[in-house]
Amino acid sequence: MSDNHQAEQSSRTQVLLLCGSFFFLFLGVAAVQQFLVPILSARAHIEKTAASSIFALVYFSGPLWLALYAYYFSVLREKWSIVLAGFTYTLFGVLIYFAHDYRLAMLAALVWGWGGETLWATGPAQVLNVTDPKRRGSIAGLFQSATYSGQMLGVILLGAIMARVGGVQAPALQHGHDVMLLTAVGISLIGNILSLFLRVKPKEAAPPRLGDALMALKRTAGRYMVLLSVANYLGWGLVLTSFTILIVDKHQLDKLSWIILPYYAGRLIVAWVAGHTSDRVGRERVMLAGFVLGAVSLAAVALFTNVWVIGGAALILGMQAAMVSVAMTAAVGDYIKPEERHLVFAGTNAWGYLTAGTTMILSPLLKDLLGGSFTPSFLLFALFYGGCAAVAANMRARLRRGGATPPEPSPPRPV
Repeated sequence: MSDNHQAEQSSRTQVLLLCGSFFFLFLGVAAVQQFLVPILSARAHIEKTAASSIFALVYFSGPLWLALYAYYFSVLREKWSIVLAGFTYTLFGVLIYFAHDYRLAMLAALVWGWGGETLWATGPAQVLNVTDPKRRGSIAGLFQSATYSGQMLGVILLGAIMARVGGVQAPALQHGHDVMLLTAVGISLIGNILSLFLRVKPKEAAPPRLGDALMALKRTAGRYMVLLSVANYLGWGLVLTSFTILIVDKHQLDKLSWIILPYYAGRLIVAWVAGHTSDRVGRERVMLAGFVLGAVSLAAVALFTNVWVIGGAALILGMQAAMVSVAMTAAVGDYIKPEERHLVFAGTNAWGYLTAGTTMILSPLLKDLLGGSFTPSFLLFALFYGGCAAVAANMRARLRRGGATPPEPSPPRPV
């Protein structure tokens, strides 16, 4: 067997292991976040507002871990960063199972925040590092599809388990939460086990410095990625909070699933197609199309707030999220050196998480400040997405003029 064929087989195996690990992590505990507020409220005996603050802490802790990421990555390196970060997902499920105290729930959120920041910095970088440069978009799409499908199926599975074995009153409600959490933990353990089989040769890296936390902002391409990531997470924050409030205000609680499931379905439907298309027509065109779709959907919800429009907008925002995320992941491979990719992903994720958490608070606040209607704020967000579309359209030309040409590809290790 030739060396090239062995390298090809090895890289394909690594990508499949990463896809499998992320699939089971998001089929399991990561899918619990959709049910987290009522679970925390019931188990820790706290108000839903306090439970929401614990949930938001997962996202707000991103910048904190970003400041330390380069230091602990230099010790853990690629494989153990992924293994331990994935384990924190499972650990979060265990801690929430035993969380009958507000402080324990806060600790669990901080631990999961570290895991999310680390997993989404190191995992995509490793996928890019073992992928043929000509197929970065397709493989990024495959990787994201594995994650999206896991989370969507997890929401359906865990929701069905809670509905079947639980109830609306204690102790039946408690029993439903118990079974759901234990099931999620068991599923995530499969993802943890798969990650142990990764065979990653650590890349040479310079000693960590405090300034590494700002690596994404030091590179012209990195600044583009941060802006696009911030915009992408804004949509996720709106779906989790503002869209839900719209449904609740209309007294149609039975239709809450019309928001989350269409969003997940939209991500899953277009992830691989978006990646494959970006390999052929360019990353910026795929992101441009995504932001245009996002702007139109937000403008539609601003003007027509019926359930069908909200559900359709959630579907389109899911499609937009996948198009931007997949194309942006591939663009990091195009414009960022291999030894800096994990640092750039750490930055884009941290600022993205901060945006999601801020949006969860800011959007309802804007509603109250602007006369009790989401229309003005949604129109503002739609204009912002329109501006991001213009930025994406001009990205390639600006990066080329600024000297941020793609790095020379590494010796071929195709997938």
